[in-house]
Amino acid sequence: NFISSNIECVVEAKNKEVQAAAWNLSSTVNELDILEKKHRQLKDELTEISNLKAEHNDLLQEFKEMSKELLEVNVEKEEARERCDLHKSRLKDAVDDLEELEYERDELKEELDQTFEDSARLERSLR
Repeated sequence: NFISSNIECVVEAKNKEVQAAAWNLSSTVNELDILEKKHRQLKDELTEISNLKAEHNDLLQEFKEMSKELLEVNVEKEEARERCDLHKSRLKDAVDDLEELEYERDELKEELDQTFEDSARLERSLR
């Protein structure tokens, strides 16, 4: 009886240990499920961060290229402005020269008209 009672106590104690171990195992499995879910979420977030980083790098490269193009356009614009200013200056000089030539032409025409008048008067006086 005593041995049987001791065996029952030992079996009961072992059953309690097994139940505690099963509870611990179940709790650990639940924690592991939670950790796996968090791991998947973090992995997804890391993938999203990687995608955003790649997109950022693409946009940064595009920005650098556009900045370079803008700089080239500004240089071309400045060169065009300089050519335009040069053409304006040449045009102004040409207009000034034309006005001077027109003035000289008008003076020569007046002299020619005067010479014709003088010639006509001289011709009339010689008749």
